[in-house]
Amino acid sequence: MPVFDRGLGWLGWGCGRRVGAFWSPRGCWAGGGFMVPNVGIGGCVIPEVRLPFGGGRHLQVGVAGRLSEGWGLRFGLTLSGGRAGSASGLWGAVCPGVALHGLALVANWCRYLCVVDEQRVAEDGVLVGALRQVVADDSVSTARNGHPGVLALRELLRSTVLGCPAYWVRRLRGHLDRWLSGQLAESAYRVSGRVPTPEAFIDVRRDASAVLVMLDLVEMVERAAVLDVLYRAPAYQMLVLGTADLVCWIDDLHSLRKGDPMNLVTVLERHQQLGPQEAVDAVGARIALRAADQLAAGNQLPAAMARLGFEPVCRPAVMRCVADQQSWVAGMGTASELMWWRWRRFRLWWGGGRLRGFGCLGCRWRGCRTRSCPSRRFSGLCW
Repeated sequence: MPVFDRGLGWLGWGCGRRVGAFWSPRGCWAGGGFMVPNVGIGGCVIPEVRLPFGGGRHLQVGVAGRLSEGWGLRFGLTLSGGRAGSASGLWGAVCPGVALHGLALVANWCRYLCVVDEQRVAEDGVLVGALRQVVADDSVSTARNGHPGVLALRELLRSTVLGCPAYWVRRLRGHLDRWLSGQLAESAYRVSGRVPTPEAFIDVRRDASAVLVMLDLVEMVERAAVLDVLYRAPAYQMLVLGTADLVCWIDDLHSLRKGDPMNLVTVLERHQQLGPQEAVDAVGARIALRAADQLAAGNQLPAAMARLGFEPVCRPAVMRCVADQQSWVAGMGTASELMWWRWRRFRLWWGGGRLRGFGCLGCRWRGCRTRSCPSRRFSGLCW
């Protein structure tokens, strides 16, 4: 009989792997590492990659979610059901130990960034230009002053930068501008169908994902003084860029769609002449290597701060940012798998299909195949 690993309780019901006649939660910290789950998508099997660090979830993520939803309704910023669940998992994992007001601010930003991505704002060049004007100066007038996206961004910036040091505000604005540039570049690749080179893909994906923006916000809510001299240090650059790569690449594995030019699997398949499964395995290998590099950089950071003259009292907040980065990456595997299972379950239920050999995701009753499952309190999770 297999041992049930200790996993994420809040996702445990939807993140199982069938072993014989038993279920074992996939997202686990067994052996001190987090495991990206092995799920077949599009005929390929995602390799199991053990990340050498664990993660957490904020205990008040539900409260922050309701506050963020109320804020979003003021501007009409609503997410689809699946994207809303993914976003709540994101802000709960990215800073699991901060105060509620800090978590609520991160949740508002996360909601805004997700809505812009979901609504394909990059296809409206005039709106993107207006947003970039607001990013540069939140008091300037634009051609789209009444647009909800412009109004929400203006309020977010004003409430975020108030009282923050100039170097951090400059960095946040720069990363927001890079995010909008990345959105434009990513949209251009998808419209044209052209597959970027691996080097170009990594740069565009980092910018378009807004991970650097989120990490700036983590520094702020953790009250960490990451001066420019530390931010530009090789160890810290490896941490922030490594986090961006890991978040994007894990998401690419779990959101794989055939022919999507902005997916690392497609990029490697095209430019390195690999088969579909070989490309998936290559992405898994890259994730493992980048995770090892990020862990090593985190271990080197205290010595780097000492060399740069950082006072010992300032170092714990910076190291909390490193722990938050690792928590986010660790949470990506479980959150991505859950969203894939939700999509798969909905598609099969809507089309009248089913997965042979798998039981109900709601009650785990192996014989359940229909909506008549006694566990309908899970809002139709059963097929």
